[in-house]
Amino acid sequence: MLRRAVGLWALLFLFAGEGVLFACGDTFLTFVPSEAGGATGIAVQVTAPERCRYLNGCPVVVNVPGGWGGVGIGGTGVDLCQEGFVQIRFNFPGSGEGETKSGGSYDTRGPNCLEALKDVVLFALGQKTDSQGKYLKDLVSLPLLETNVGVVAYSNGGNAAISVLGLYGDELSSVAWLLNWESPVGDGMPDVEAGGWHSETNPTVNPAYNPNDGSWDLSSLRYDANLLLYYTDSENPTGGRLSGGLYFDINGNGAVDYGTDYVLFPIVVAETTGIHAYYSERVTSYAWSHGVYPSSIPSHITTVGQTREFWRYRNGELWFSAVAKALPNLKFMVLASEKDHVQAAPDHPHILVQYHGFLEAGLPFVRLNPDSSYLRREMDSLPAGMVDNDAGAEIDHFSIRRAVEPEAVPFPALVSGGILELADRTVTDRDNRQISLFAANEDESLSLQFKAKDRVLVLCPRIAKGYEMYAAVLLDESTLFVLTGMDTGYIFSDGLLPYNGDPVMLDFGLDPEFSGTFVLYTYFVPEGSDPFNPPAGTAKLGVTYLNLGE
Repeated sequence: MLRRAVGLWALLFLFAGEGVLFACGDTFLTFVPSEAGGATGIAVQVTAPERCRYLNGCPVVVNVPGGWGGVGIGGTGVDLCQEGFVQIRFNFPGSGEGETKSGGSYDTRGPNCLEALKDVVLFALGQKTDSQGKYLKDLVSLPLLETNVGVVAYSNGGNAAISVLGLYGDELSSVAWLLNWESPVGDGMPDVEAGGWHSETNPTVNPAYNPNDGSWDLSSLRYDANLLLYYTDSENPTGGRLSGGLYFDINGNGAVDYGTDYVLFPIVVAETTGIHAYYSERVTSYAWSHGVYPSSIPSHITTVGQTREFWRYRNGELWFSAVAKALPNLKFMVLASEKDHVQAAPDHPHILVQYHGFLEAGLPFVRLNPDSSYLRREMDSLPAGMVDNDAGAEIDHFSIRRAVEPEAVPFPALVSGGILELADRTVTDRDNRQISLFAANEDESLSLQFKAKDRVLVLCPRIAKGYEMYAAVLLDESTLFVLTGMDTGYIFSDGLLPYNGDPVMLDFGLDPEFSGTFVLYTYFVPEGSDPFNPPAGTAKLGVTYLNLGE
């Protein structure tokens, strides 16, 4: 029985919006002033969508590249143009080629890089102009949601993202959400001390690390004066090498035995004071305090103080409390699959570090991997073992092995699913632990999510290849409002027009006195067929109940 607390025309009034057209993929380059970028500034690439995801504007996402290099324009990242996001990519100081090269000097994700990232995020927030004195809203012919600006960081970019929010939290307090993909956060994680997949000479997992509880046995740490450390930099683009480094003497014979012992690979950086090899703070402190180093060591070996200063800007673990203090409402999600792209320890210690770090710091929403409903709408088929963790769930060194996604979940679906969930939660102000699907026929309405506080947001389900969708809201016992786009359509009389595929179907604010239960139908038929007489056995009907204002 349909219950209504308002008249038909009151609901129709809510469906009066029009989407704003803008050529999908239109991209332009600008430069953002920054002390770290010198006279040139920081090269920033902006891509605008065809339409905004939400009725009142587009969310903005800043992409932070992974690795130890400085180039982000044209690098790895997920394209959310079709989902209605404005995307920002940039090159760190001194990085890039030709017209995309940023000014300044690259300092291997150090203070210069963090200052540049800060200024790029301020530009995304609408709080800083480009070098021509224009704000982002002046450059994009679409309304922007400056309250829904987030950061997606790939791999080592997660350390820069956390660090910049901690270091410059007072200026960046308007950032709404942060998504990290397999980021190596934590002492010893960026230099893969616990174990990695890409070493041809080391055991996959460091025998000195205990993945059952995250503890370390450093007693086998040794120094070998002949151990070679290889590196590249601007002066040695084809590679240089240093002699003298640390390893774990697993078999205790006092010599480096590749395949049995675990050789450490520090981050080697050419600085104005010389070339330095940076191990973790844990390893460096132990080596100096336990006499691991001989009385005479080469200049590339760093002191505890030098090491601490280096990682201060490059290990996000050091900034959890500062981030939570400056951005107490930040929504955080970390993504992880069964086989990390670099780290090999089975307990994914780099993921646990940031997950627990932000929970303990007091952030209200912390989640490992997106809600399964978001992954489902991004994928053609559902792999076995796909997970659906509660936000804030208790996850330890054992349970995390069942909380990561199977490798069959593709990278684009995982990243875009996380971004979409965080942006949708921001616009609807929801921090609930799980997202429930309101669907009578889950197979066909699987992707429709209804969220309400003082706002309604209903997402378009995935439309299978070769099909088109018709959608309609039952306003009363005999009146259908046919949806043709976000909040747009017509009262059904005799003909049907297909839905145009906007990512969001319904998006409107609720009047406090408004309540009612309505039915949303989604009807799928093969492309080009008559919706009233489709080929036998091909039509699929989905039913979703919209409980508004209750």
